[in-house]
Amino acid sequence: MPVSQTSVVRFVRWFLVVLLLVGAGTFLPAAQSQEALTGRFTYQGQLFDDGLPVSATCDFRANLFTAATGGTQIGSTQTINAIAVVDGYFTLPLSFGTAAFQGDQRFLELGVRCGGEANFTLFAERVALTATPYSVYALQAPWAGLSGIPADLADGDDDTTYSAGSGLALDGTTFGLDTSFTDGRYWLLGGNTAALTPTLGTTDGLSLTLIVAGTPALRLLPGVLASNVPTLIGGAAENRVYTDTIGAVIAGGGPYEAPFILAGGNVVYDDMGVIGGGSGNLAGSDDADQTTARFATVGGGQQNVAGDDWATVGGGQNNVASGRVATISGGDNNTATGARATIAGGEDNTASAERATVSGGSTNTANGEAATVGGGLGNTASSNYGTIGGGNSNTATASQATVAGGGSNTASGDFASVGGGQSNTASGGSTTVGGGFANEAIGEVSTIGGGGYNDVLGDYGTIGGGGPTDPGDPSTGNMVYDNYSTIGGGGNNRVGSNDADATTNPFATIGGGQSNIASNSNATVGGGASNTASGDNA
Repeated sequence: MPVSQTSVVRFVRWFLVVLLLVGAGTFLPAAQSQEALTGRFTYQGQLFDDGLPVSATCDFRANLFTAATGGTQIGSTQTINAIAVVDGYFTLPLSFGTAAFQGDQRFLELGVRCGGEANFTLFAERVALTATPYSVYALQAPWAGLSGIPADLADGDDDTTYSAGSGLALDGTTFGLDTSFTDGRYWLLGGNTAALTPTLGTTDGLSLTLIVAGTPALRLLPGVLASNVPTLIGGAAENRVYTDTIGAVIAGGGPYEAPFILAGGNVVYDDMGVIGGGSGNLAGSDDADQTTARFATVGGGQQNVAGDDWATVGGGQNNVASGRVATISGGDNNTATGARATIAGGEDNTASAERATVSGGSTNTANGEAATVGGGLGNTASSNYGTIGGGNSNTATASQATVAGGGSNTASGDFASVGGGQSNTASGGSTTVGGGFANEAIGEVSTIGGGGYNDVLGDYGTIGGGGPTDPGDPSTGNMVYDNYSTIGGGGNNRVGSNDADATTNPFATIGGGQSNIASNSNATVGGGASNTASGDNA
């Protein structure tokens, strides 16, 4: 079996002569070991077979010689059986007797057999033993045989004179600190009496930790990756900054446990991220790249996330600002995923488009570009530049559509507006419903001031107000069929012709009353009940 080996030799259970300095400088002889020296030592090496480390149970044979080749054998042959070789490494206990080491160089010859081989295979070269075993000889060396004896001891006189250096005081044979020297150079508990350069810390690139009651309270880490911007981690030991992140700050906080509350430490993933405090907050993105979500900030609160460049969460709980430059001031469970999106507060609100804003309330959504929801409950501004002031379940679904408030109102035409009320719809472009209930402004640039169950189908049509003559029958409200037609108020009034063509009989007018009809172009009914103007200009 081809054998090669590398080795590290380590010798144990040998004792060195020790000179003990006591009293006024008298040297006393070293105490003798209670265990007789045996010459035992260990040899550690590595065994390879065809270039691969061996893992097996092997027998070893060791001889000690006076030369690297040839020479005289010292002591008897050592055979060590059943040695475990693991990944090539092995350790051999050896002993050639204390007389084997008398100050001359010695060489170790090794042979090995593994796996039931009949014969030992010698290693290619003998190993020169280093100086450590010769401590056996040093134990009995005479004073005259030692080299490098200090000049004060060469004459056999062990008297030594000492003098105090800078910062030390000497009283007889006792040294002490010279406080007049040290107090001007070091920070003292209770304060200093001499002026100091106001610097406290490390100069060798190591971190600095301040502890209180045995617990780390403030850790200062040096800048990394050619940066001189340090990182500051305050609060609990569970707070952490990812490796190679620079300029991060965690001011305090950490895990917090209470009934129904459990959150971990605060973590900054990316460069220049900041967490003011709180518990379980995250600044940056956990993607192994410390530059993808820089300058993210969480002021405090619990389990908040600022996950993109310049994203900010002021506080609250379970808020996520994952859009670039997105901001959530506070509240609970709010999400700002759009770039520059803003949520002022509230709960369960979402701003998912660029520059979208939700001021507050609950379960409101601004998912159109630059869309705004002022507050309320369950409102959705899904169009670009759409606005909902507040209220409940209102929807602005077209460009620059607006719902000021109320409930279940819809502005679905571009530039359409609903001022308030309930269940009103402004679906034509630039249409307006001021308020009321279940009114529909469908024609372009049409207007309904208020009332209930009023419909404008024609462009530029107007209903000032009014509603159904039979509250139980919505179809008895006012209806404008054709363009430029007007109903001032009342109930169950009709202007224009109900023929699905809004251009047939435009400019018809009813001032008010009930159940009146102006069914032809420019026809007019001032008021009253059940009047009909069916001719042109009638």
